[in-house]
Amino acid sequence: MLLRWWRQRAQQRHVREAFGRYLPPAMVQRIVENPTALSLSGELRELTILFLEIANFDILCAELTAMEARQLLNDYYDECVGRILENKGTIDKSLLDGVMALFGAPLDDPEHADHAAQAAIALASDLRAFNTRRSALKQPQISIHIGLHTDSVAVGNIGGGKRPSYSATGLGVLVASRLSPIARERAISVLATEKTVAKLNRAYKLREVAPIQVAGKGTSIRAYELLGGA
Repeated sequence: MLLRWWRQRAQQRHVREAFGRYLPPAMVQRIVENPTALSLSGELRELTILFLEIANFDILCAELTAMEARQLLNDYYDECVGRILENKGTIDKSLLDGVMALFGAPLDDPEHADHAAQAAIALASDLRAFNTRRSALKQPQISIHIGLHTDSVAVGNIGGGKRPSYSATGLGVLVASRLSPIARERAISVLATEKTVAKLNRAYKLREVAPIQVAGKGTSIRAYELLGGA
């Protein structure tokens, strides 16, 4: 009996350590209470992937000291990550000039596309206040571009040894990763593929844009600018 209790406590501690920084507290608690809902070994799951890019970060870094660039990223990620988590997203990884997030994993979320869209709209809106504060401090402002793509991808722990990380892999991730640079080239804040738009249950302001070509896909993909809620 004592051994079973000890193992349960150890499993709960492992879940909190593994996901506490990347998931909302309520979602972590759901996994702790029902660990069978989580598959770390790998599974195929439909979800919506968000990639956010800070535009021209390399140019910005040339104008800042290393410590100033670090502070800029910390300040923005504090707000960005919070907004993603409150919309039921999972932080897959923080990139040098952006963020990758998953909606619909590690726990099922029937509204993953809507939650991703709402997070993207909020992030685009939040940027104005963030830049206003930086402007008041005579600090350079930033611009962001976001891509959303819905697809079936493999999710689970990746990486051997003692430092595995929960992540998504597959062609759908590659497609999603290409969207924010395309959005930057087209001066679009939020760019969503037709697969994401097809999964939206709520009303949004959308504008269809020219189809996009993504490496690894033989055909073009219909895409939409997500302008906000209807």
